Amino acid sequence: MYTRLDEKDLGYGLKRLMCSNENVKNALTLSQYRHWVKAGRTFSTYIENANYEPGDLTDVLNKKIAEDGWVNSHKQLNDWKTLEQVIQGVDNQELKIELAW
Repeated sequence: MYTRLDEKDLGYGLKRLMCSNENVKNALTLSQYRHWVKAGRTFSTYIENANYEPGDLTDVLNKKIAEDGWVNSHKQLNDWKTLEQVIQGVDNQELKIELAW
């Protein structure tokens, strides 16, 4: 809800409170201060190296926050080619529509 209201700082703070992984928290902090390249790398490292257990709610939440953060970092950097390559294998209609613009 806060993200939709463009309350970005509050949104980042709430996500940091919900997260249990320090790497994701650090990446959220980097995003909050608009360090998009470092944030994208940190999110990417977490996504690549994390062991997910689908039944563990904290793993699912951390993964979702990291994936959303990674996508947002690449949007902010206008790295649409990377997003286009990744989105081909994912069923995310919202992002596909945004890429079509």
